[in-house]
Amino acid sequence: MKVKKRGTDGTVQRATVSGMEFVRRFLQHVLPKGFQRVRHYGWLGAAAKAKRQRILALLDWQPPIVLQRAPAPPPTCPCCAKPMFLIGTLPRAPTGTRWQESR
Repeated sequence: MKVKKRGTDGTVQRATVSGMEFVRRFLQHVLPKGFQRVRHYGWLGAAAKAKRQRILALLDWQPPIVLQRAPAPPPTCPCCAKPMFLIGTLPRAPTGTRWQESR
């Protein structure tokens, strides 16, 4: 199989891989069921960064200023109105056929 090096020269080399490795590399390009490939081209493409920057410069576009929100106060106790603190978490309930049969 031919492999293109990711260097500046872009040379093409020949590589020998096992059948399992070839199938693994091939299947990396197959989308899971229900997914759809999105392809961008033109000024939305990955290689058009310079075009995108030029368009933004011509439009005199500036990114919006992101305001930092104040952290939310801790929840208060409904009885005494004092702040409550997290002291631990419970594990998730078991799932599977055994759990459903024992109920």
